[in-house]
Amino acid sequence: MTLKSEIEQRTWEVVEKHLNSLGYELVDVEFAREGKKRFLRIFIDKEGGVTIDDCVNVSRLVSPLLEVEGVEDSIRGSYNLEVSSPGLFRKLKREEDYEKSVGKRVKITTYLPVENEKVFIGTLKENLPEAFVVEFKGKKFMIEKENVARINLEPELNF
Repeated sequence: MTLKSEIEQRTWEVVEKHLNSLGYELVDVEFAREGKKRFLRIFIDKEGGVTIDDCVNVSRLVSPLLEVEGVEDSIRGSYNLEVSSPGLFRKLKREEDYEKSVGKRVKITTYLPVENEKVFIGTLKENLPEAFVVEFKGKKFMIEKENVARINLEPELNF
């Protein structure tokens, strides 16, 4: 798991165990500045999906925790707390995410081409220590993890 800042890391540490005990999975934490506003975003998931009520309940739980545990002090100033689902096209960031996604449809974008391709949409066949194996256009490709710019779920949407 690679978090970008000390605030994100501290938020993760404070929040994760509480959410797990309530049946939620902490998926990601982002701290970002957008214009003059700052946002602390917490992405959660649970079996069966996340509802608006889940987001409201988690927000009510997390807000006082951040204050009591001193995370708000490191933020130094006002910010907006947002709690949401990672969505259908969830970014995969951790080994646990990769393992859970084996057998699912993913989109992998690479920094450098692999056999003249930079975007692979197919089934994640294997999560190896240093690479992913993805079935794309009827063929299996081994993509080194260090060459992966982004990997996310890519469900087929049929309307």
